[in-house]
Amino acid sequence: MRIGPGLVVAACVLVSCSSGKSKAPGTEPDGEEYYEDEEIGFEVDDFGWEEVEAKASDTHWTRTETAKMVIKDLGVHEVRLTEYDFFADVQDPKSGTQVLEIEDLVTNNFRAVTFVPRESAILMESDDKDVLIIKNPDGSYTVDDKPAANGRAAVELLKQNPIFADASPHGMLLAYTVAQKKTNWSTLMKTSSPTGPSTFDGQQKAESGSVCERFQDFCDCAACFKVGHIDSCNRCPK
Repeated sequence: MRIGPGLVVAACVLVSCSSGKSKAPGTEPDGEEYYEDEEIGFEVDDFGWEEVEAKASDTHWTRTETAKMVIKDLGVHEVRLTEYDFFADVQDPKSGTQVLEIEDLVTNNFRAVTFVPRESAILMESDDKDVLIIKNPDGSYTVDDKPAANGRAAVELLKQNPIFADASPHGMLLAYTVAQKKTNWSTLMKTSSPTGPSTFDGQQKAESGSVCERFQDFCDCAACFKVGHIDSCNRCPK
């Protein structure tokens, strides 16, 4: 796995956040979440916890979730995601890497997505291949060393890469939903059935902001492309 010049990240490292946009996600009495994005045309239903546990206690939290993804004209797929949320150095709470592993349980399509805030970088992986997206300080992007003026231009480059182009729309739309907000673990741990601390062995959970907070134009255009109407999507202007 590669992120930025000279920085190598272990293959288990990827994204974490929570919910989204359009209609705010709601919580059902059984603790499951619901999210609907009418503009792009998808719903997230039965979004519930399977497990939350501490893994490698000095490095990160892990949680596994499943959801029913409903996309207009593309039907319903069940999707499983595993989040790895890496603790930050207490001197730099924005240093933590975030990870999502996404599996479409209908098509068995799998992708891993890594967000490294210090590098302003997203890495998408499939099998032994990957594609690297970097947002530059001026708002432009670089996609595997190719320049892109904005988020839409970055998606136009990614459309030519099967790692993105062949990724499950249902999986990518769940990733889009999760990538809208950073995870507040102290809140999640208090309001969800699994319990646990918001700090662990003296380290703080990484508060790196949401992925789409930094990559909003890219996130929106990627979502519009995966549902098949990027050219008519108001969130992805030409």
